[in-house]
Amino acid sequence: EIRYEDHKRKIVESLIEMNFHVIAAGDSYNDTTMLSTASAGILFRPPDNVVDEFPQFPVARNYAELAEAIESAAKDLGEHWK
Repeated sequence: EIRYEDHKRKIVESLIEMNFHVIAAGDSYNDTTMLSTASAGILFRPPDNVVDEFPQFPVARNYAELAEAIESAAKDLGEHWK
């Protein structure tokens, strides 16, 4: 089995290098470097301890909240990159 260390972060870095803006969502510790690297990161259905340790990320508890968070991040990024 081939495993790549921190592969989610590396994918986001590659997309950003190609001038894409990346909005990422993840649920736990293994996603935090990806979320930090992305143009915008969102915690989706995370356990409370992850929310407590990573307060810099907005939290979505359901799909409707996730859609709102993505739309908000996209709007913010659009205004930032004009």
